[in-house]
Amino acid sequence: MRLALVGAHGAGKTTLANALQAQTGIGVVQLSPMRDPRPGHRKELADCSAAEICQLAVRRSWERVRGEAGADAFISDGSVLHEWAYVLARLPDDAAVLRGFAEGVAIDTWTTLGERYDLIVWVPVEFPLPADAPITTEFQALLESYLNSWVTASGVPILTVRGALAERVATVTYFLREAV
Repeated sequence: MRLALVGAHGAGKTTLANALQAQTGIGVVQLSPMRDPRPGHRKELADCSAAEICQLAVRRSWERVRGEAGADAFISDGSVLHEWAYVLARLPDDAAVLRGFAEGVAIDTWTTLGERYDLIVWVPVEFPLPADAPITTEFQALLESYLNSWVTASGVPILTVRGALAERVATVTYFLREAV
């Protein structure tokens, strides 16, 4: 089973991915952090230019595609859409060329989700962001809006998980047992 955990930053995808890996033994696709546009030159995401954000999205998308391509079963902490939702939410309106590029990649990507994933596990925002979160609730809502519209239009089966971590894990593992 090829699972993509989809939801906005701060919704609990990474925590759920790690718990599901421990429970099911299905490996999680690992990516480098969304920072450091030039290897060896540390730079936080908040300090990146629009072009650097696109560069990071391309790198992480490539890492995700490579990591997912080599496995019959995996848990993707995010999906091939996540980086592009982030880019679109972060780019200023005056970065029209970069926005057009990101929108084009996102459209091409969501139309092929059925070839990449057997199931999308939708992780909605249910808990408040920590006070020191690097994003705002408005930014989180924008990401969730992009992702929700894309996965809904993809035609890939969607399983929504709610509640505490144990409830979310139980929902996914029950579905996996019944799907076999």
